[in-house]
Parts: sequence; C-alpha cells; structure tokens
Amino acid sequence: MVKHCIAFGCSNRSTKPECRELSWHLLPLSNKKLLTQWLIKLRRANTPVTKNSYVCSQHFLPNCFTKGLGGQRSRLKPGSVPTKFVFTVERPERKKPCNRETYTNIVAAKQTTREDFDPFNAEAEELSPNIRSAVEENQVLEEQLVKETDVTVKSWDDENEQLKQQLKLKEDEILRLQYKLQQNDREHNTKLTDLTMKLCKESKAKEELEVLNRQKVFNVETEG
Repeated sequence: MVKHCIAFGCSNRSTKPECRELSWHLLPLSNKKLLTQWLIKLRRANTPVTKNSYVCSQHFLPNCFTKGLGGQRSRLKPGSVPTKFVFTVERPERKKPCNRETYTNIVAAKQTTREDFDPFNAEAEELSPNIRSAVEENQVLEEQLVKETDVTVKSWDDENEQLKQQLKLKEDEILRLQYKLQQNDREHNTKLTDLTMKLCKESKAKEELEVLNRQKVFNVETEG
C-alpha cells in the first residue's frame, strides 16, 4: 500500500526514490491525549484522521527516535510529537552584548518603550512584523484546532457508546436464544423419555399377551 504524509505542505510518498530512507508513522488513534497534540501540531483544518493516515519521519526531531540494532530501522519513541513543518517559525538568536555597559544601555533604551509594547515573550522585540503576524495566526489556528479536536473526540465517544449499546443488545439476544435452545432441548429430552417408557410398557404388554395366548392354546389342546 502506498503511504503518503498528511503534514501540510509535505509531498513525501513511499513510492518516491528519495523517500526510501524515511519511516512512516500512523496517528496515535488509541491515545486521545497524544492524538490531540499531534493534530494541534499538524495545524490542518480538516486533518484526515483514519487508520491509513501517516506522518513521515521528516517531521520529528532526531531525539524522538531510538537507534535500531543490527541494521533495523529507527523506532519512534512513545509519546513523541511531530514538530518540524514548513510553517515552523524559527526565532533569531539573541546577540550577546559586547560588554556590560553596552548591555545596560540597550536594556535602558528598551525599558522606555516597554510600557507601550505588548510582547509575546522576552524575545518579541527582535521579531519582524511578518514573523509576529505568523505567530499570531498560528496561535489562532492552534486554538481552532483544539476546539475541532474536542468535537472530533466527542463524536468518537458518542459513536463508541452507540456501538457498545448495539453490542449489549446483540449479547442479550444471544443469551435469549441460548436459553430458548436449552429449554427446547429439555422439552425434547422429556418427550423422548416419555416415548421410551411408553414403548417399554407396550412391549411388556405385548409379551404378556403372547404368553396368555400360548397358555390359552395349550389349555384348548389339553381339553381336546
């Protein structure tokens, strides 16, 4: 079966020669908490959540894998979450101050405008407007995905509850049929026993009748 990655912007497929060294990882459908984390990181409006949905190994950090022994493929560690995507924002590294005096001057200059600026974090001043806009958009999308994931999980719970109820009805029906079958067997055995006793009585009566007939014939012959 051809495997393709469902990550946004990823076109990797198992049939491509350049994808031979990749590993393919199914969504953790059995772990709702971990599945929610995956869906949040994938940031897709309509993520295909099926038994055939894969995420390729390019979207995981190297420390998410255990090295295989004897030439075996690396395995994904339990609880790992994909974090490497085309929309991942990499923040620039902060430059170290050349000396304490320069650093003090920079902090004092920023302190004068800090009250008029609402930073995302301690490094927000160094982010360009485009990157800040992308961060804000990703945060909104993440909140939306959390809500959609909650709805999806609730839908699964409702469906599972319906299936459990249907299974309970089927089990009750099987028990009812088993009881009816046992009852029919008891009735059949009772009738069979009655018929056997009746045949035995009839056979015994027939033997007695034959004995009486032989005695009657004997008496007639004797009197003659």
